[in-house]
Amino acid sequence: MRDADAILRVRLDADTKAILQRVSAERGMTQTSVVTRLVKWFARQDSMIQGGVVSGMSDEVVAKLVRIWLRRGKIAENPKGSRA
Repeated sequence: MRDADAILRVRLDADTKAILQRVSAERGMTQTSVVTRLVKWFARQDSMIQGGVVSGMSDEVVAKLVRIWLRRGKIAENPKGSRA
C-alpha cells in the first residue's frame, strides 16, 4: 500500500503558474506530477548544481554553467532510465 501523500501549498507568481500549466499540458501530466518530478530531479543533483539553480544567478550565467556541467557529466540523469 502506498504511503499517504503530503499536501504542500505553494504560491507561484502568475508567469510561473502559466509556465507550469503549459508544461503540464504539453507533457500530458498533472501539475502535481511535474512539480514532484522536478523536486526529485533537483534532490539528485550535487550541491554545486543545486546552488546554481537556487542562487538567483541570471539565466545567462546558469545556461553557461549547465553547458559546462553537462560536458563534465555533473548533472544527474534519471537512474536506470526511470522517469521519476
